Amino acid sequence: MYIATSHFKSIVFRSYIYKLSNNEEYSYAVEMLNSIAEQICLALAYLHANKVTHEDIKPENIVVNKYGEIKVCDLGLSKMEKMPLTLKSTTGKRCHETHTHMCPRVFMYKEPWSNESDMFSVGCLLYELYLPSMCGPQ
Repeated sequence: MYIATSHFKSIVFRSYIYKLSNNEEYSYAVEMLNSIAEQICLALAYLHANKVTHEDIKPENIVVNKYGEIKVCDLGLSKMEKMPLTLKSTTGKRCHETHTHMCPRVFMYKEPWSNESDMFSVGCLLYELYLPSMCGPQ
């Protein structure tokens, strides 16, 4: 299967945060940060409204262009509610590699991923967006 998308000249969200945090005008970018936060939430709301959980929300799976427009990428771990059996994974188990943005109940207690787990991951992203200096070296 192939998926064709529009060209979107952008950088990975983590690089964008790093550039903002090293810019003297970072404090004046609050409107842009709010716009980015809103777009991330709207993208996730769209997925959830269509019965899709992303399951791997992290800075590396969001891209931002110079206008502050975002795209959510890498739906490789995502799942649809009531997915046809022919489209389900043949491995029988799911592997989540990124623990830094994973909901504790999924990571520690092996509970199934849910929309709420995606929202926890978004909360981690927003923390990094608004307080990059608190998140350690980029």
